[in-house]
Amino acid sequence: MADLPFLILFAAHFLVMFILCGIYNKNDFSASAIQASRVDRCGPNPPDSCKGDPKYDSANIAALVGMFFTVALIGGVFGIVWLYIIRRWPSIIIKGSFYGIIGISIISAIVLFTANTQNIAAGICLLFVAVWAFLFYRAIEARMPFAEVILSTSCAIISANPGCLYVSYTFLLGQIGWVGFWAYTSMAIYTNTGGSGWSFLMVLPLLWVHFVMSNIVHCVVSGVVGSWYFSPGLDNVVGPSLKRAGTTSLGSICLGSLLVSVMQMLRMVVRSGKDRRLAFMACVIDWILAQIENLMKFFNTYAFVYVALYGKTYMQAAGDTWEMIKTRGFDVIINDDLSNLVVFIGCLMGGILSGASGAAWSNNILTSRGGNTTSTEYGFQAFVVGLVACSVTLSTLQSAAAALYVCLAEDPSTLQNTRPEEYNKIKLVTQSQYALNL
Repeated sequence: MADLPFLILFAAHFLVMFILCGIYNKNDFSASAIQASRVDRCGPNPPDSCKGDPKYDSANIAALVGMFFTVALIGGVFGIVWLYIIRRWPSIIIKGSFYGIIGISIISAIVLFTANTQNIAAGICLLFVAVWAFLFYRAIEARMPFAEVILSTSCAIISANPGCLYVSYTFLLGQIGWVGFWAYTSMAIYTNTGGSGWSFLMVLPLLWVHFVMSNIVHCVVSGVVGSWYFSPGLDNVVGPSLKRAGTTSLGSICLGSLLVSVMQMLRMVVRSGKDRRLAFMACVIDWILAQIENLMKFFNTYAFVYVALYGKTYMQAAGDTWEMIKTRGFDVIINDDLSNLVVFIGCLMGGILSGASGAAWSNNILTSRGGNTTSTEYGFQAFVVGLVACSVTLSTLQSAAAALYVCLAEDPSTLQNTRPEEYNKIKLVTQSQYALNL
């Protein structure tokens, strides 16, 4: 088992969290305790102003749960539809994403220029975004056909192995459960200790578990792509891939996830500083740490593919990733950027669709039952839920695209033997590439 010490550390940190929860858990959530708290706060005969917002009555809560479940379903289903669209028309989606960014940026800038002279700075920034997007599009236009084939093939792999989506949704539920437990434990510790100086360390378990669960899904999808690439014809490849990610590769996943978690925690510490005299220095440090964090995430994306495909330790996978970036760096960046772009556009559209559905739902049902929350606020909440649900679906596409690129970079000849049709498609578009030649 690779990187076993970090797996042990990860398990120990779980044990510590449960122990802390047991020590500091002094909250009483029984009905009598809640009623006693209400009497202490409002008196035995509370006025209407002390009863709380009517949106929190049982009927509205049930309606809210139904709404959020529905918009989450809408976001997830749209993600699946988006996978199908990318598979069928990858060129239109990629180019349309660029045209959309450029067009929206220019239109928004014009609106800001004509609306108010105080918005000139924001308008100039949007024009800069439009120019940057256009220049980037022109610079990588020759390499787009390769990215289109990678995305289309990745969508086909995910569609042929829907178990990847089931795993992704299951781990999302696990993350939601962990956030609830973490919030309960953190609040209990804060309440009983008064928020001591070391309480910021409680952020680390939240981040670490989040990244571990996300990277397990990433490794599962990478393993599925590896089976598709090297061993066609195998059945039920998701199960064995999940087993490897949850056992032999878990220590390496814990190590890589810990590095990013520590970096994010350091950024939170920097941003929480209250000394205004050091505000500028804090902004500079936060920017530097943000760039390091982004590089680590980009690096981990491909390092974990090596972990999933070849069972290497994290340091060995990191070395292989560095060698790949040195030899094929620009193509790796372009492939990653285009994958992220189409995923971002899909998540944004899924969020907008869910937000519109949530706003309509709340306008027709929830607001008629009282409460101060407007349909716009409900719509924004639904937008976030739909965005997350759609991103869970489309994150599998990012993982599959990264894994397929690594397979092609490391062993392109195998694809010619295992899947000659896909090999010919990729070879046709790589003839104009500069780094990846089959």
